[in-house]
Amino acid sequence: MIRLSWLRRFLKDSKGISTAIGTILLVLAMFVISSNVFLFTISQNTVYSQAVRETHQTEADRFNEKITASNGNYTVSGSEVKVEATLTNVGSVAAQIINLWVFDTYPSNQRYNYTSLNLNLNPGDVLSLVGSSGVTVTIPGANTSHNFVSYFVTARGNTVPVTAAEVNGTIVAQVA
Repeated sequence: MIRLSWLRRFLKDSKGISTAIGTILLVLAMFVISSNVFLFTISQNTVYSQAVRETHQTEADRFNEKITASNGNYTVSGSEVKVEATLTNVGSVAAQIINLWVFDTYPSNQRYNYTSLNLNLNPGDVLSLVGSSGVTVTIPGANTSHNFVSYFVTARGNTVPVTAAEVNGTIVAQVA
């Protein structure tokens, strides 16, 4: 009997019903807002995790990129320096050579220049840049008596120094 009188009083009082409905709507609104914040946080965490995973893969590929440039030699004709070398991909990932930098180390002519390349090497590939396939770079004031330091740059940012060619233990050219 006590319960019925309370229920009748509650139903007759419009303030009680509107308060109950308002409370229910408030709880639903809080639930929807908190769910949206939670889902947004999870989606942002997923995006961040994916970016970190991609960065780690890029770094792993960069560290696994191993190119050697051996048998380096150069010839000078006027201000044109022709670099010859044998590129070998000894790493486990494909590599792309995008630049060759050449530096003239002669004290009165310390200049450098580069040329753009597009050489692709798969794992185990050997590319010989000798003779007509050598790479030419223009360095004003270059001379045959000058020494040069050369290195290739890969698309991932690694540098590959060109090591001098040796014949019977004698260095033919000091390229790097």
